[in-house]
Amino acid sequence: MSFEVNPPKFDVEKKSYTFNFNNAPKIEEITTDLTKLHVSQDTLYEVFVKDFLEKASKHFSKKLEHTIFFKRLEYKWITEEVEHQGFFKEGEQIRAIWLPVQVVFYTSRYEIYFSLVEVKSAAIASTNLPGFLEAVEEVNEIIQETELPELPIAEVSQEVIPFGEISNEEKTKREIARKRIRQARLRATLAKLRAEKLADRYYNRYGNFDMDSSESELSSEED
Repeated sequence: MSFEVNPPKFDVEKKSYTFNFNNAPKIEEITTDLTKLHVSQDTLYEVFVKDFLEKASKHFSKKLEHTIFFKRLEYKWITEEVEHQGFFKEGEQIRAIWLPVQVVFYTSRYEIYFSLVEVKSAAIASTNLPGFLEAVEEVNEIIQETELPELPIAEVSQEVIPFGEISNEEKTKREIARKRIRQARLRATLAKLRAEKLADRYYNRYGNFDMDSSESELSSEED
């Protein structure tokens, strides 16, 4: 379903117009700070503001340029919708998902409200993040190309078997099965170590964004 902007509602007391949305785009980030969304103004324009201004333009008396919109824009953060206190250590990287829920127009300023709708450990990677699929493919290639060492198979003595004597054929089958289990465990451990290294490289490359706060300050200038 496509993003839709509902007709604005006028608040007589506050003398403001409020826009609500349907199917607004979610914005995902990797962060250590859940008090606000950390994306650049350019990113916010591309993922939300551009479409919002276009779809809401029919309700404006004249076209509102995005430069004026950002100049008068204030950010509001709604974080109490998601219980996250105490679940993450200080400084730990977290995958946060924000949703724009409302834009309010006053005479000389505009407010945009973002609601925090989901938080997870950054170790739980998202397939929506840029470069994730490439990282997964790289992990698979590393696993496939890595030669696993042959594991020694301990001999099974008669004393450790809690039942009667077994045939040499059955003993061989069990030894092969034990070898496969050990190799599978080694492969899983190797994959985990490789994935952790790739994850560190990925989040160092894509995970940190800075908000240009200078453009979000309130301006009292008129059009």
